[in-house]
Amino acid sequence: MYLEVKNINNEKVGEIDVPSELLDAAAINVPLMQQAVKTYLANQRQGTVSTKTRAEVSGSGRKLWKQKHTGRARVGSIRTPLWRHGGTTFGPRPRDYRMAFPKAMRRAALRSALASKYQDGKLLILDQIEIEAAKTKLAATIFKRLGVKSALVLDAAENTRLRRSIDNLHKFSFLGDSSVNVHDILVHDQLVVTMRALPPLLEALQ
Repeated sequence: MYLEVKNINNEKVGEIDVPSELLDAAAINVPLMQQAVKTYLANQRQGTVSTKTRAEVSGSGRKLWKQKHTGRARVGSIRTPLWRHGGTTFGPRPRDYRMAFPKAMRRAALRSALASKYQDGKLLILDQIEIEAAKTKLAATIFKRLGVKSALVLDAAENTRLRRSIDNLHKFSFLGDSSVNVHDILVHDQLVVTMRALPPLLEALQ
């Protein structure tokens, strides 16, 4: 299967051969993509939130008054969760949210995401994106010329001027060629891939 390659002026400059099985609609597995996104978001969580139980808050453990014949409610400790400054009942504790996702499933999910963008006409291949300075205005002008309003841009990680230019663009993200993930592909409207980033991307899908 041949895909058009365009330049930053939105002009066709060539074609590139891509294995047809990577872009076939039959390769789209929605439940697998959902699982990939769920795993990615879970693995981003730090899991460091914590609350103190009654064993951890400060305060004496003595019984404040005798059990009976005072006319007051019985109480065993000043650290009871029912009182102000007491412990927290069933509060969040530090935990590991990480989820396992086998490599074969991760690759299949990436293939599904790429095929989904292609089938929707949201996959754009560019020969290169070179700008003379790291300025947001320059990047915005290029994407406006291409008719792109929201995109994940894949290019070589060393293209720091492009990365810095995209950082302040609303609804745009930049990723190095080796760090692509299903979540970032799906959360943006379009996928823009340069010729430098395409071979590593195709290798990661196979």
